Amino acid sequence: MKILAADTGTNICSVAVCGDGEILAEISANTRQTHSRHLLRLVRQALDMAGLSISEIDAFAAATGPGSFTGLRIGVASIQGLAAASGKPAAGIPSLKALAWQAPFASGRVIPFVEAGRGEVFFRLCRFADSGLETLQDDAVMPPGKALEGLTGPCFFIGNAALRRRGLIEKTLGEAAFFPPSCHHHLRPSTLAFLAREKIQKQKGPGPGPLAPRYVRKPDAEVKRRLLEPGFRVPDGP
Repeated sequence: MKILAADTGTNICSVAVCGDGEILAEISANTRQTHSRHLLRLVRQALDMAGLSISEIDAFAAATGPGSFTGLRIGVASIQGLAAASGKPAAGIPSLKALAWQAPFASGRVIPFVEAGRGEVFFRLCRFADSGLETLQDDAVMPPGKALEGLTGPCFFIGNAALRRRGLIEKTLGEAAFFPPSCHHHLRPSTLAFLAREKIQKQKGPGPGPLAPRYVRKPDAEVKRRLLEPGFRVPDGP
């Protein structure tokens, strides 16, 4: 099964083409520009590198977040459109879950830790068991210090916030905090492709339904709109 996968949830826009457990092409662009300017170009480049046409792709996959609201919408809509035009299935893969799969040899808890803006982080608590990856706490967003409260034992942090906030993590958890090499902290679209292959093969019926982003919190525009509503009052208390 040949799968084209894309991730647009952070400042990095990336695309991979994989087939039968093999990476055929993988390409990324780190840019300040909107991903709408680069995604389809990267799709064409990845297909060219893999020596394939879009008609030879059997399925598509997209990271569904949490992440950048605009970036996720671009990626999900583009992949859904390519799948619909090709008459092929499309699978949505939660970004933090996929990131956790990039740490399969970690012991203890695996904690994807990704910058969310507003001084907060997206995170998820996982661990590897004999049955595979288990979720201990689903996706959440909060200040990094709050997210670290109550964590004990070996904790393996992965993600761009693990890189940027390593000092805080080590100060809080000491020798219980572990980190992979820097190259592992960014979600690879090939990881999405391999997870999508497994999801599609296990699916009973016509295949995965429409893709939907996982936003976790309200967009900035909606928050600002609520603040401007007549009669809106900031709740009392912490």
